[in-house]
Amino acid sequence: MDIRIAPIGPEDVNGAFAVIKAAFEKLVAPGYSREGILEFYKFANPLAMRLRLLGHTLFLAARTPEGEFVGVIEVQDKRHISLLFVHPEHHRKGIAARLVEEACAMCGNGAIEVNSSPYAVEAYERMGFTRLSQEQLRNGIRYVPMRRPERQGGKP
Repeated sequence: MDIRIAPIGPEDVNGAFAVIKAAFEKLVAPGYSREGILEFYKFANPLAMRLRLLGHTLFLAARTPEGEFVGVIEVQDKRHISLLFVHPEHHRKGIAARLVEEACAMCGNGAIEVNSSPYAVEAYERMGFTRLSQEQLRNGIRYVPMRRPERQGGKP
């Protein structure tokens, strides 16, 4: 599948959010309490995303040649993945791995961390992340802290 990955601007937030919402609602929300779902949307909503674009946040989107959004990643302070979602219709095509690799390269290939949803732990492990602890629960959000070590020349 021909996918283009590029930074997003404020005008792209609604398209990126549509991917996040579709994936979250289908794959992650069923394992969350009402509190967790509300907490997620406090962070992942178009207004909050536009505000973070003004700070030290890297947003990248994966799009088809026709411009359809199929994936999105947000990295804060060059060291923490705060959002990584691929539209459910485009799973298992390597899009998440490409987004992670591109974002890490743009952030200098340093060590990077993520609080993975339980759903995505195995995908992150395939991308070289290791668990830092067992599943945690905060404000209804279930997550597993994970880390990928610094890479030199694109290799672990």
